[in-house]
Amino acid sequence: MLKSKLIHPEIMSALATCGHGDHILLVDGNYPLASATNINAKKVYLGLEAGVPSVSSVLEVLKTAINFESMAVMSPETTESEPTIFEDFREILPTVPLEKIDRFEFYEKAKSMENIKLAINTGELRAYGCLILTVGFRPA
Repeated sequence: MLKSKLIHPEIMSALATCGHGDHILLVDGNYPLASATNINAKKVYLGLEAGVPSVSSVLEVLKTAINFESMAVMSPETTESEPTIFEDFREILPTVPLEKIDRFEFYEKAKSMENIKLAINTGELRAYGCLILTVGFRPA
């Protein structure tokens, strides 16, 4: 019986294939995962019901299993205020730089990046709950 926080077999298997510089796509329930993700990525649909699980709760568990060195978030136009979900991301990964990317650029990046190893769709309802996480190295 597994004792770690992460117990989802498909996610664990995909994380095991990740190396330094690979990417993980973690998105909200509105994201078009099937059409806006590189075809090589392992796609996992976790959405159980509206809001469950949240992107934040999945990110909390992922950080116990793998290191991240950067994150790119889907961001609204500069005329809009920053989404409150960004506060969660900064709190969960306080030392990881957060880069903001325009929505359509984010979609293109998620489709074209060949080293997105894992794409996880959640039940998140908050707007702009989409990240591309860069896998870091494991310190000695």
